[in-house]
Amino acid sequence: MDFKDKVAVITGGAQGIGRCVAEEFKKTGAVVCVIDKQQGDHYVGNIAD
Repeated sequence: MDFKDKVAVITGGAQGIGRCVAEEFKKTGAVVCVIDKQQGDHYVGNIAD
């Protein structure tokens, strides 16, 4: 699939399955935005708040 010029928002993307999903979207050309409660080089927060 081609996700060029699309945006993927991945919640829980800091590790595990979420991280794999984020990496796969990046491979297909998507702009990936990751949010997680765990500290890292992504948006840190809790979307339930």
